[in-house]
Amino acid sequence: MKHKKFINLAFKDHEYRSVMESRKIEFLSNIACDILDKHIDGDIVECGVYRGGSARLLATIFPHKKIFLFDSFCGFIKNDLITNQFHIGSFSDTSLDEVKLYLSDKENCVFHPGWLPESAKDFINTPLSFVYMDMDYYESTVKSLEIFWPMVKTGGVIVFDDWEESCCPGIKIAINDFFSEYEAVIDGNMCAIYKN
Repeated sequence: MKHKKFINLAFKDHEYRSVMESRKIEFLSNIACDILDKHIDGDIVECGVYRGGSARLLATIFPHKKIFLFDSFCGFIKNDLITNQFHIGSFSDTSLDEVKLYLSDKENCVFHPGWLPESAKDFINTPLSFVYMDMDYYESTVKSLEIFWPMVKTGGVIVFDDWEESCCPGIKIAINDFFSEYEAVIDGNMCAIYKN
């Protein structure tokens, strides 16, 4: 299957740097391959890069598209209002320099360090075909949707991690609050919403 070829290619000579289990990685790569096969115009956004594992996969699947990477690259600096599962300092075992080094062979990666929405203030009117959000928090997910959903082209998609994850209840609430109605492709705790 095509998505497994990309997974093998992305991590053949590189450490697998992600907390995503194989089922989630396969879902993400399947949806990405669907966008690739349909030749949907537009670049790629990832919100919540952490150590760069899924960014490496997306940069491998979409070598001719820009991969815009949004993250603090220093972990969480405040707690979420919806859940206290992750605390200040969670996911701090990363850095911008470390992720840049890990992705140094992927020239299509563009880094936007900082906190949304501030880190996207100059990111306007960019056509997007694929957005991956692994934000963990309600507030950051809603703010990211407000920024990026209008840029997603018809036929494009946003993929969410932690759809029904007990440690991140704010994600599903954020999606339900943002979209008045939607059809989702769901696999476990992953959710994909296409723009019609």
